[in-house]
Amino acid sequence: MDGFLTIKDAAQRLSMKEGALLRRVQRGSIKGQKIGWIWLVHENEVKRVIELKNNKGSNNANR
Repeated sequence: MDGFLTIKDAAQRLSMKEGALLRRVQRGSIKGQKIGWIWLVHENEVKRVIELKNNKGSNNANR
C-alpha cells in the first residue's frame, strides 16, 4: 500500500501520540482510511497537517 502510513508511523512524523492521532482520524479532522481493523493515513495528508502546524506557528509569531 504505497503512500500510506500506519497510525504509529504517522504519529511519529507529526510528533503526536498515537491515541491523539487516532481520535482525530476517527473524528475526521485528519483524513484516514480503515482497512479491516487497521487505520492508515496517506503521506500527503501527513504533509498537509505538518504544513498547517507550520503555518499556525508562523502566524502566531507575527502577532
